[in-house]
Amino acid sequence: MASIGRPFEPKSVTIVADADDLHALAVHREVDLLGYPCVIADPRDSNTLTAYSLDTADGLSVPNAGPVAETTTSVWWRRPRKAVAGDHVRHREFRRFIGAEWDAAFYGYLRAVALQIVNDPAAEDRAAFKVVQLATARKAGLTVPRTLVTNDPDRAGEFIDANARAGLRTIYKPLTPPAYQLGETRVIDGVDGKRDALRQAPVIMQECIERGTDLRITIVDQEMFAATIESDTDQLVDWRPTAMSATGAPPWTSSCTAACPRSWPTSGCGPAR
Repeated sequence: MASIGRPFEPKSVTIVADADDLHALAVHREVDLLGYPCVIADPRDSNTLTAYSLDTADGLSVPNAGPVAETTTSVWWRRPRKAVAGDHVRHREFRRFIGAEWDAAFYGYLRAVALQIVNDPAAEDRAAFKVVQLATARKAGLTVPRTLVTNDPDRAGEFIDANARAGLRTIYKPLTPPAYQLGETRVIDGVDGKRDALRQAPVIMQECIERGTDLRITIVDQEMFAATIESDTDQLVDWRPTAMSATGAPPWTSSCTAACPRSWPTSGCGPAR
């Protein structure tokens, strides 16, 4: 049994992620090689029986049970999806209630026992908005491309035409990552045939920064790690759907770490060109 609030060194790692997440599986393997107990906890696994108790005799404490490897654990929050009710529950409000109960039990437990959560879900939610990311980068002095967020076909067409007159292509991408496919960046040259689809939800459009050197920058606790992305497709605007390789990149300026306020997640990554 471990009491919350006492200084502990992490004894295990809990990865909160979909059970088949490739990144989670890779990190699980590496943590195992380091000799630490590690589990992948999938919030959607609502078929699992769970039980844990609280003992207030020695402050808030929890037994070694629940969705973690051990109570003195560090948590990696890897884009988990919320728990859902079983298929046999058909009433919409009941399904919503059951999902909320699982979330409260699962995430409440993790927040009670975790020595640290990377990234804290509240900080990650705040940083997930692309508009917030762009505004923060601009405040830090980074150059960001001209951007339009809209579901107005006329405004979108004007934006595309203005970029074309300046000799620039226009790209578009979703504001949130779809769960059913990769929401890669694509080029758009007009709204003809897309007007009805565009009206359904806003999309983010930007002037295309043509390919030079593609970087993938990862920041952990204000320390930066950069890699150069290499691909055989010269005209590629998004390297993720293709086979590629990565090599180390020289250190960048401190602008990247300056762009991440202390209230933001402990770690994060993003592209630069």
